[in-house]
Amino acid sequence: MRRGRRRGYLAFTLSDRVAVCEVMQRQSRLRQQVAELLTMGCSQQDAATRLDMSFQRLHYHVRQLRRAFIEAGFGDYAVRQTRRKRRTARQREQRRASRKRRRAASKRKVFAGRDL
Repeated sequence: MRRGRRRGYLAFTLSDRVAVCEVMQRQSRLRQQVAELLTMGCSQQDAATRLDMSFQRLHYHVRQLRRAFIEAGFGDYAVRQTRRKRRTARQREQRRASRKRRRAASKRKVFAGRDL
């Protein structure tokens, strides 16, 4: 695999394409359908709806596909998922409270402009 001219663009060699085909052939038909929908540009939510399954189940299959590609040697390219920062319970509570205050303030502004 080599880098293309544009940043982040990957140019796959023929051996890479063969390796991808081999990895996909080893997967179940359902996982092949999941991969096909996602490569066509569907979001995971849309793909789950089309395949009539829950989002959690589809996400499990996506994780298994990623694992298969990592084992085939595509590790640094296959995993592009960034982790979200976990907030503590106190941070979540503070965030909720400030959101509540902002909403209440914006409602006061709306009602202040009306003639009742």
